[in-house]
Amino acid sequence: MAPSRRCKKFRLETHRGALGRAVEERSAVQEITKLNGPEPEEVFDAIRGRILQADSFTTEPKGVQGLISLVEAHPSLQRRLLDLIQELQVGKLGAWAAVNWGTCLSDSAVVADFHGVLKSWVEQVDNKVLQSAAQGVIKMKKG
Repeated sequence: MAPSRRCKKFRLETHRGALGRAVEERSAVQEITKLNGPEPEEVFDAIRGRILQADSFTTEPKGVQGLISLVEAHPSLQRRLLDLIQELQVGKLGAWAAVNWGTCLSDSAVVADFHGVLKSWVEQVDNKVLQSAAQGVIKMKKG
């Protein structure tokens, strides 16, 4: 099935940066909620690709806030987001990775799996910054 005209425009503007910046700033929520059919997945793929192209993950890459907004508006994408999180190289991640994602996860199975990811980040020893941030998130959720 071919992408809709609106989705093509959204993806094009995301790549150009104009709407991408707006999405990253979470100010395009109205546009995001209007996406339907395959459009949310197509936009997810476009933003995912942009995130994975980042040179460094010590600071939050462009597109993360947009992806969070997209998943909040389209909860069916939560599992795909978790897959992306698990795809990121632990040794290259900054504290942002432990802190940001939980806000858009509401599916109990996905939340439980994300908690497992956090635990694995606490148990690893190669990235102390991520380890500490993950410990803090887990403690906050308990307290």
